[in-house]
Amino acid sequence: MSTNTKGPAIVLAADNNYALAMGVVIQSILDHVKGARPRFYLLADGISCENRGRVERLVARSCTPASLEWLDPELGEVADLRLIKGRHISRAAFLRLLIPALLQSREQRVIYLDCDVLVRGDLEPLWNTDLAGLPLAAVRDFLVTSIGHGEGIRRYRALNIDPNLPYFQGRLKVRHKGAGAAMLVPVLSGLLPSIGPAFC
Repeated sequence: MSTNTKGPAIVLAADNNYALAMGVVIQSILDHVKGARPRFYLLADGISCENRGRVERLVARSCTPASLEWLDPELGEVADLRLIKGRHISRAAFLRLLIPALLQSREQRVIYLDCDVLVRGDLEPLWNTDLAGLPLAAVRDFLVTSIGHGEGIRRYRALNIDPNLPYFQGRLKVRHKGAGAAMLVPVLSGLLPSIGPAFC
């Protein structure tokens, strides 16, 4: 098991529409901190100065010490990724793919959370999750149980993926240094270590 001496490095990503939701996630994290102070890295896609100020004031007023840093990545690498019409996914959903390029030289591992989750416990146990030498771990989806499920990966045949492999949520990941675009390989090969249901 990892023994990180620094507090969890937590990455969130949002556009202006989800900026306040980002604040809710941060507050829910701060409400449950028991160990070292968390460090927030916030990937922003067009978040206004007003909403940034709201998030910063939330952290500053908290009884729990925490650091916060805004990251405004170049969007060229994700600009051409296709969004699915009719889904609520925005371009900000792809910002998680830029985490290695942005933080690899600064952090050995990070916790990535979507901005539509609520944290109901201390993240320290999750931060110390044993990744068994693999680049990341994720939570298995309760509803979409396998890649071949109707809501799983639709092109699994064309991609030559075993449809019986487990399907993982994208909302919560623990990522080790070096987990870049190649992070998809262990996911699709069924090698991804699963984070327990306590973190769902």
